[in-house]
Amino acid sequence: MAGCLVLLFLAFLSISGNADVSIDCGASGNYTDENSIVWIGDDGMFKDSTLSGVVRSSNTVSHVMSTLRVFTSQKKNCYSIKADKGRLVLVRASFFYGNYDKKSSPPSFDLLFDGNNWATVTTTLDNEPIIYEVMYFVKSDTTSICLAQTKPNQFPFISALEVRSLDSNMYGIVDPNYALFVRARTAFGANSTIRFPEDGYDRIWVPAGIGSGLVSVASDAKLIDVANAPDNPPREVLQNAITTSFSPSSIIFNPKFPFFLHVSVYMIFYFSEVTKLNSTQKRSFNVYINNIKASEPIIPPYGEAKEIFVSFTASATTSISLVSTTDSTLPPLINAMELFYVSDRLITDGSIVKSTPSGGRKTGATFPSFIIILSIVGYFCCKK
Repeated sequence: MAGCLVLLFLAFLSISGNADVSIDCGASGNYTDENSIVWIGDDGMFKDSTLSGVVRSSNTVSHVMSTLRVFTSQKKNCYSIKADKGRLVLVRASFFYGNYDKKSSPPSFDLLFDGNNWATVTTTLDNEPIIYEVMYFVKSDTTSICLAQTKPNQFPFISALEVRSLDSNMYGIVDPNYALFVRARTAFGANSTIRFPEDGYDRIWVPAGIGSGLVSVASDAKLIDVANAPDNPPREVLQNAITTSFSPSSIIFNPKFPFFLHVSVYMIFYFSEVTKLNSTQKRSFNVYINNIKASEPIIPPYGEAKEIFVSFTASATTSISLVSTTDSTLPPLINAMELFYVSDRLITDGSIVKSTPSGGRKTGATFPSFIIILSIVGYFCCKK
């Protein structure tokens, strides 16, 4: 690789659950946060003394975001983290500008993993961090997360970097030669964000706003068995759901897919009936993509989890809906959802390529904004 890369060889932390390493960039020392996650600082870990030191923001949204590491030398700087070859990992990179340099000029730069271009990070003056997530299989005994300067005097920085090991049989429908860019991970009807320790893999499940005609419902099951869901959702995301206030009906998803290209999408739905139905009641519905049936009839089990996945090529006009079957007496419901864009085939030789979502028209530009959706009010609607 060109330039002198900064290497951080970080031993895996022994943390309960499957949490591996959480780096509070720009910080010194270790601490445990309110979610029982152990954070380590990266201060003093760099071998290249030309890198800038800790830069502290006076305008912060959380303790983790109160420091950042900014790179003013080299065109590319990398964190190299030990990992098990063949392991499926979730990597989360967070960026909070916070006007740390008092210039009111948030930079833009590239983010890469293992030589593959992940995203162009475009930071803002907003008082919210920008978060990117990707899941992929590690090809060697380390994984590298790199920041690359692409514009003069716009210096890359990072506020936090997290790596989590997932069970290798999770998300098994995806070829190991491709990555999943997280677009949304939603807990419908939830009152707060769900993550570690409720989710042992520290996936972040964000509550969804309720669109017109939708209602939140809570499960009355004492325990929800998730053993039949291959991607191991936390029980907490199945304790609530959204449905419509009338039947028969549909729940319509409006994910705002990009206008300028087609993307390969992998979507997972999680269902659990919220109450024990009597003999006269039936809840049954199908997933439709562009008004074409994409699933067998779905009957959510009470006290258990049912997982359904669909994959398709999407564009700005793609529609997704849950539609009641003709014999259903109750409207559709949904408890949780994950939505990913699928990358092009990954490189493994250390060279750098632009990795647009599979099926996308290559424009020479990085696909923008693989950002976790933090607010999706109006994301869903319903119709009779």
